[in-house]
This record gives sequence, structure tokens and C-alpha cells, in this order.
Amino acid sequence: MARSTSRGRSGGKGTSPRLAAHAGVVGQMLGAVGLLLGAVGLLLVTPAGWAGASTSLVAPGQQHYFRTEATGGTDRRGRPVVSGFVYNSHGLPAHHVQLDVEVLDASGQVLSRTLCYEDTMVPNFGRAYFEQRVPALGASYRVTVHSVEWMRTGGM
Repeated sequence: MARSTSRGRSGGKGTSPRLAAHAGVVGQMLGAVGLLLGAVGLLLVTPAGWAGASTSLVAPGQQHYFRTEATGGTDRRGRPVVSGFVYNSHGLPAHHVQLDVEVLDASGQVLSRTLCYEDTMVPNFGRAYFEQRVPALGASYRVTVHSVEWMRTGGM
């Protein structure tokens, strides 16, 4: 009777299908464990490794840290824009600021609303310029800070 041999991926002789299946399961388990350890490592390294930026929506109690000035106009191509400054009176700098830009009519009703992402830092006790295209100009504008990342400096 002829004896059959199976060849695995490496082309070797005598690899049993049962051993190959076991090796596949072990490989999958090791891959899952590695992924889990990588995720845990990322969670452990991120807060200590960075300066401690924390993203948060600006709570109504924290709105007093921000003040905005906004005016309507047009850019160089004649498109409507709202531009101005956002002021930070907090002791920490704010980074990745999202502004809620509302265009209002003469009676104060909202005509349009745009979320504006500013990839700039607003220094502590300082200001930063913003400019956002809007669908149309209005009688007035309301700009509020939607979310920020507070930049923790030094220490942990």
C-alpha cells in the first residue's frame, strides 16, 4: 500500500493536517493577543507620552473662558465669509478649536449654521484669527466655541 504525504505551505514532507490546523489556531490566537497588547500599550503610553491634550465639548459653564468677535464680508473671490477672533481667558492654551458659526437675519433668526474647525492654537489669555466660508451673508453673526483640546504644559 502506498503511503501518502502531504506538503504544507513550506513544501516540506510529512506535515500532518492536524498539526497544520493546530498551528493555524495558535497563530490566530497569538495575533489576537498581539493586537490586544498593542491596544493596551497605546492606552498606557498615550496620556504619559503626550503633553496631556484632552478633547472636550465646551460645557455651558466653560463658555465664559471664550469670547468671539465676528464680522461678515467676502474673500478675494467674492465668496461670503465670516471672520474674526476667538479670545481665550483660560490659563491653558486651547488647540483644535471648533467654532459654531451662525448667520442671523435682522430678527435674530438663524439663516445658516456651519461648524468651523480651526487647526490653530489659541494661547492662554490670547486670541487667534478665524475665517469661515458661509452660504450667504446675514444681518449679524453668532460665533461660539463648540469644542477644544486643552493643552497641558509641563508635568503630568
